[in-house]
Amino acid sequence: MVGEDSEIHWKNGLAGSIIEGSTVFEQESKYLKFTNDYNANEFSLLINSCGTQNKTMIVSNDGSSPILLRAKELASDADRYFSIEFVKTDGFHLKYDEIAEVFNVTPTECTILTKLVGGKTVDDIADIHGQSVETIRSHVRHAYAKLKVNSREALFHKLQPFIY
Repeated sequence: MVGEDSEIHWKNGLAGSIIEGSTVFEQESKYLKFTNDYNANEFSLLINSCGTQNKTMIVSNDGSSPILLRAKELASDADRYFSIEFVKTDGFHLKYDEIAEVFNVTPTECTILTKLVGGKTVDDIADIHGQSVETIRSHVRHAYAKLKVNSREALFHKLQPFIY
């Protein structure tokens, strides 16, 4: 459980071990910190937008399996507190045949979507494939249009039935 300022008010053993064993989180004094600004900003957006509905973000864990963070605002009097669930994954794989049939995406678009769902950024994907960031963004725009989504959160929601 964290406060609006990321102060950790309570954590169980599993959350503690994920924080300690991760390259993206650290506990500084009694605060949950991120090792890069991008994840810190995304977490701040997650906290500020979640309300009483679960919101999810994926954090890439430097080469190992991504970590899902599910946040939900807890009922409170004046201060805002959030339940944060840390979920270790074994990575994500998408069922290309089904996605191609339903959304008409190309193999390249599916590969890029898999990496996005797995927590990679457009810059990461460009480096991995040796392509320009603009080329990858173009593939992402085409895939988003085919899936009729306009955000990563909507993408994750739309692809959830196809993840194994």
